Amino acid sequence: MLRKLLFLLLLGGGFGQLFAQEPFEPAEPYEPSYVKNQDEDWVSYLGLGAGYGAYVPAAQSKLGIFHGVNTEFVWLSGHNSGGSRSPSNWRVYSRVGIMKSTQDSVGGLISYLMGANFSLESRVKRKWLIPYIGIEIGGIKQKELGGGMQFNPVLGVQLLATKYACIHAQASYTYSTRAFDQLSGFCGTVTANFFFWRD
Repeated sequence: MLRKLLFLLLLGGGFGQLFAQEPFEPAEPYEPSYVKNQDEDWVSYLGLGAGYGAYVPAAQSKLGIFHGVNTEFVWLSGHNSGGSRSPSNWRVYSRVGIMKSTQDSVGGLISYLMGANFSLESRVKRKWLIPYIGIEIGGIKQKELGGGMQFNPVLGVQLLATKYACIHAQASYTYSTRAFDQLSGFCGTVTANFFFWRD
């Protein structure tokens, strides 16, 4: 009888401890360090800007070096700090450049194009010195040689990138469908843009 009483006491104590335990609470979900920060991400619209460019054609000895003012319009520009595989910074823009030659006897050159560029890094927190690649497609026309299409791979750096303004310096190589062996060449531009609307 004594053994039965002890067994019942032990059994009752075990059940009491089981029901007295605190309810199970699931652990908080794991969030990696690169989770998107809404305060740091932005998209800006309709940015007007200007800059200066220089263009060195393949026939430099004949045509000289072209240089002049560029007018640039940024349709969209954004920053995304959360993507592990997507570029942090990007923009879509149009640009028109009117340039004159260093040789007085050579007529001017006009370049008009659409372009897009994307940063080489993801999860970027800084606002300066962000390298990027891009592509530009448009037209090019020179007084003596006529006009044609242009296709430009781009490599550049965002000197400053905020939702209010951005400054870019880039180099590209122009492939021209018109007078390919003369008009194709290297181009470098520096532009600054200011945005009217932003999220």
